[in-house]
Amino acid sequence: MLTPQLGKVIFGIALFIIILGVFSLFFVKPGTPEFAVDLLAILIGFVLILLVKLLTRKT
Repeated sequence: MLTPQLGKVIFGIALFIIILGVFSLFFVKPGTPEFAVDLLAILIGFVLILLVKLLTRKT
């Protein structure tokens, strides 16, 4: 269902989102809206990686 090239691109984007989200966590205070958005971005990155793993395994 997912070509290997597209899987690599999505995986790279997900890693980029995760790395930037984790890096920015060091600069925001917990309890602020920015902190919540960073956690949400990290979660989205992990969901993208999970989707790529599941969709490439089926093909």
